Amino acid sequence: MKDRVPLIIGDNLHLLTMISCNRLRVRMQKVNFVIDTGSPDSFLSPMDISKLQISLAGKKSTSPVKLSGSQYNAIPLPDFKFYMLKDDKSIFTEENIKIYGLQPVTTSLEKLQSSQTLPSILGMNFLRNQKFSLHVILTENIAFLEDEK
Repeated sequence: MKDRVPLIIGDNLHLLTMISCNRLRVRMQKVNFVIDTGSPDSFLSPMDISKLQISLAGKKSTSPVKLSGSQYNAIPLPDFKFYMLKDDKSIFTEENIKIYGLQPVTTSLEKLQSSQTLPSILGMNFLRNQKFSLHVILTENIAFLEDEK
């Protein structure tokens, strides 16, 4: 049987992870990602950027990204070590992932507050690069990633 990583089913599919990045001095931190098959890329939310104390000041962004009705600068970050957790919270696997930090373009207080509710996102690049297939059986309330390596 192939290795599986369980997902949490709610309004979205969530994956519990630990991440770290030596170049940004981010030690092992728990981050909850939403799997978004409609997103080509993976992003750290403004809330997680703040929690991980990552400075985006002065960093160049790619073209703006529109998410949840707001526009963000997508700032390339160094690769992160990404540790997926099994049901018992033990580490399933360690992967390097390409991820962007999201920085709100707006200065509107309402939009800035709204950006703090945006989750971090794992997009199709993660599934494709890590060779995971996504399986969802809603009638049985089951969702998991399966290692295709």
